[in-house]
Amino acid sequence: MSETRRTQVANVGESISVLIQTAEMAQKSGILSFDDAVIVKSAIDFLMAMNQPKAPEAEVKTEEEGPKA
Repeated sequence: MSETRRTQVANVGESISVLIQTAEMAQKSGILSFDDAVIVKSAIDFLMAMNQPKAPEAEVKTEEEGPKA
């Protein structure tokens, strides 16, 4: 069976996954120091937060609107 390697990511979620896997491999092989790992984790957390869908803003009625008759 032939393995096909992809060379591009399709979305932010996939990008985050690639970054996490790369950071884990680098840390296990001793390439990534603890301080570097902290920075990488911060960057990944930032991207994950940016990738979260935003909740729709709730409509807030003011007293001035009141019932419409």
